[in-house]
Amino acid sequence: MESLPQNNSSKIKSNFFSLSTLALISFFVMVFVMGLLKIYSPDLGFHLKSAQWMLQNKRFIYTDSFSFGAQGLPYFDLQWLYQLLIYSLYKKGEATLVIVNALLITCSLILVWFRFIKNTGIANNNIKMGIFAFISLLLVQPLSFEIRPHVLSWIYLNFLLLFLESYKRNGNKRFLYLLPLIMLMWVNSHSLAIIGLVIIAIYNTGYYLEKRKLDKRFLLFSIFCLVAFIINPYLFEGLLYPFKQLGIISGNNLFKSYIGEFQSPFTYQEILALGSKYFTSPLLLIHVSAAFSLFSIFRSLMQKQFTDALLLTAFLIVLYLGHKNYGYFLMVSLPLIIKYAFAWFEARHNKKQVQKISPTAKNKTVQAQIQVSLPPAQQAFYKRLSIAAVILAILISITSITDGYQIFRTSPYRFGVSSSKDDLPIEATAFLLKNNIKGKLLNHLDYGGYLMYHYNEKVYIDGRLELMENDFFKTYYESVTERNGFKKLLDAYNPDIVIFPYVKARAWWLHFISTKNQSGYKPVYFDGLSVIYLKSSAFPQFAEIAEKDIMKTIDPTAYMRINESIETSKPGRFVVLINGLWQKQSFSITNQNKATYCFTNGFDSAAISYSVMGIENSTVRTPNIFKNLSLYFKDKKMYNEAQLCEDKSDGSN
Repeated sequence: MESLPQNNSSKIKSNFFSLSTLALISFFVMVFVMGLLKIYSPDLGFHLKSAQWMLQNKRFIYTDSFSFGAQGLPYFDLQWLYQLLIYSLYKKGEATLVIVNALLITCSLILVWFRFIKNTGIANNNIKMGIFAFISLLLVQPLSFEIRPHVLSWIYLNFLLLFLESYKRNGNKRFLYLLPLIMLMWVNSHSLAIIGLVIIAIYNTGYYLEKRKLDKRFLLFSIFCLVAFIINPYLFEGLLYPFKQLGIISGNNLFKSYIGEFQSPFTYQEILALGSKYFTSPLLLIHVSAAFSLFSIFRSLMQKQFTDALLLTAFLIVLYLGHKNYGYFLMVSLPLIIKYAFAWFEARHNKKQVQKISPTAKNKTVQAQIQVSLPPAQQAFYKRLSIAAVILAILISITSITDGYQIFRTSPYRFGVSSSKDDLPIEATAFLLKNNIKGKLLNHLDYGGYLMYHYNEKVYIDGRLELMENDFFKTYYESVTERNGFKKLLDAYNPDIVIFPYVKARAWWLHFISTKNQSGYKPVYFDGLSVIYLKSSAFPQFAEIAEKDIMKTIDPTAYMRINESIETSKPGRFVVLINGLWQKQSFSITNQNKATYCFTNGFDSAAISYSVMGIENSTVRTPNIFKNLSLYFKDKKMYNEAQLCEDKSDGSN
């Protein structure tokens, strides 16, 4: 009889161990699955082009020759090592690149876990795993999984912090020798390696504030790290270059106004624009993590942990500067946030237990007995956290594979290991190549990287904003924001070929539509993302897009199913998330955009057909399709049908 409680206790401990381990493994599997997204990065192309050029010419790049906007200007290609890496992976296949990128991001968070277990006062490993898995699972949701140099930066950053924390905690001097090596690799992989120097400076400052003296050995190795930073193809100019990038994201300039990821996540306008969707958006979790960070700063200052306080403060400021910096913020702050949140919770819990047993008890023996009796009760709470983490990780993993989770979050990116035709001008570029269309190219900024590598011609503009002169970018910026801005650009540049995403670049599209017979350009190709206009005098052999040609490529019976389609009811985002547990979910952005293109150009039959296919091929509501149909039916004075579509256009039916 005496052995029964002991066996049960052992069984509970074993179960908790299994659950907490499973929670941690489930979290890492979830991160990897979330990273398996179709390639959507508009900048990947210029990284591939740079690597290709270096291999062909067997030297580093010092001036740009890939774009009209930066022609002949200095090109500080500090990410050359990263570019060679992804180029070698890309040559093995798109799937290889996507999988390795997902693995690198997962490895970054595994390193965050190692830093957490080494730098926390939690003795129970089960509790460590459970609480880390649960909080990390929530805060990792806003993380970008884009294929970009930041992914390598996160790896270097974590190793740097792991070694610095080990030195601070245990005085482990052998890791100091690795710091200059990390900085040498980092500065030649990404221009934002300057973050590493900032972290080293913070550790020097924190040590002085905590010990009231300088660590001369560490200071010496900090100087070695600065020297290592200068060992790059551009020497001292490479050291100064990141400050130019910092100026782009820190000030109120046109670059920051145009690029969404450069804008601060703490603007009231963005919350207002999201409306009720804010509560299911990643932005909410960014704000939650920032609130946790503020709390942790306060707690660390109370405990005179100045290094932690400085790190948390610095990277909260980094996050404030732009959405794109959330990854850096998360990698640095996540272990500290969990550590201070756990310590606060345990302190409150222990205090309540002391007061509950003996409100006036101050005897240390009594308090020690209470501390010993706490773990079983606490264990139940952290066990529930592990269970929640396992369930959520499994749900997110499954629905990420079926795209239900992405649709629920209104994310435009989809699960897969190939390139995304909804985000990159894949089909439009193939049309140019197939028909051997060459000439002076005017492209949208989002297309520059892809065209640079795959079209293999000089582009007008691409995502390397720091290369461009302000006047050049101002002309481009005005072309997409001002009424007559595009006409000025068109007249000044006089291109033979114009390619852009017609839904996004409305100013460009509106100009061509409103000056259809006077512009001197004709649309010769469109798909679910892009439209191509050619100069009529330069390409007389290509016919302008006509509805009869479009109808030849469409299901001829689709037009006849319009009444059936507008009466169809599709579920909302939450139901799509649930349905994603057992079947693939979809939202046909291609057909929606094609319908918009055809309605705008007066191709009503084609537009109706695309609308029908868009509704049929989507497992979720398509309010924009119904909004267009409502306008169409109103114009035809078919008011019953128009009202039915109007009711569905708000997404609530």
